[in-house]
Amino acid sequence: MADVDHFKQFNDNHDHQAGDQQLRRVAGALAAEVSGVDELAARYGGEEFVLILPGIDRAAAMQRAERARRQAEAAMATAGLPGSISLGVAVTVPAAGGDPALLVRCADQALYRAKHGGRNRVECAGGDDLAVLAQAGVIAAETVARPPQPTLSSAP
Repeated sequence: MADVDHFKQFNDNHDHQAGDQQLRRVAGALAAEVSGVDELAARYGGEEFVLILPGIDRAAAMQRAERARRQAEAAMATAGLPGSISLGVAVTVPAAGGDPALLVRCADQALYRAKHGGRNRVECAGGDDLAVLAQAGVIAAETVARPPQPTLSSAP
């Protein structure tokens, strides 16, 4: 999940037409990361975008997100209107049956961390994000992996 940093401020300073052009530049940088028929770059709403890259691991997802971040930054700077994006990466949803909505929420948690960590950066979701969502009541606490139940052993 990607979000254009300080977009409202950009629109206020440069007008909405320039803002629309900036969104197109970001969309182009994200679309450049799409390489297969099963991959997708899409606008998620406002100044947010998603990049769906099924079948890749955490390292590859982080690498591609960082490349998209750099490309978006370069495209905006080349146009004479510097800007940046922050990205949150989520790779798998453990113990949740692969629920895509949960994957988006985990990516959103990572994006939130990227924004609060200084913007213009990439953060990856982890197990703590599931715990935060469970604590907030967004997902059932049972979704977060629980310790195994004790069992009786026949061993002496």
